[in-house]
Amino acid sequence: MFTEITQNSRSQKRRGISSSAPTGHSNLLSPLRSRIASPPPLIEQPTAIATASRSHSSDGVDHGNHHRVLFRRQTRLLLRRRRARLFFRRRYSPPVILYAAAQGLQPDQIIFTDVAMKNEHIRRSALADLFLDTPLCNAHTTEIDILWAGLPMITLPLEKMATRVAGSLCLASGLGEEMIVLSMKEYEERAVSLALSRSKLQALTNKLKSVRMTCPLFDTTHWVRNLER
Repeated sequence: MFTEITQNSRSQKRRGISSSAPTGHSNLLSPLRSRIASPPPLIEQPTAIATASRSHSSDGVDHGNHHRVLFRRQTRLLLRRRRARLFFRRRYSPPVILYAAAQGLQPDQIIFTDVAMKNEHIRRSALADLFLDTPLCNAHTTEIDILWAGLPMITLPLEKMATRVAGSLCLASGLGEEMIVLSMKEYEERAVSLALSRSKLQALTNKLKSVRMTCPLFDTTHWVRNLER
């Protein structure tokens, strides 16, 4: 997923989010931005899918097999939806490229991005269509950022706290039932269903954007009031 390198408060997020690219980054964002701004008529548009790209878990144990299973599900999504594009952190590019090629994916189906400053991180998150959370260790702060950007996600809660953060955030947005799944099979099927239905995905995006200013997740005033009690 697009990963930030600075931390801002949620109240700062309320004050100005633009869909335009910041100066100096137009080359990075222009392909997706042009797709969104003026899509050619009667041509099926690609689905941009971001992922948290987590390579570790909260318990310090090597869970390589879990990550292979997860990535296998993600690559199957790309095989079932050939117009989909998956965004990954550039640091993971060598193994991802090799595995993706072995699964029969085309080189342009996986796009690698670098870390970015907070404002750009949130702006470009809105250019994706769907966010795939990593079940073993959720994206945490990035989840808040992508929900604020109006980007729907799919998350699979497990047993430990680090695996349930995203589910809690989705519930606090009021749209938990539409973004939380209960199995890896449902994880893949929900992603495919949304990727294949532009209208269904857009409806979920619109719902998420409409509740940002009223849902408990971003009600900073209420959160502070509870903290001070």
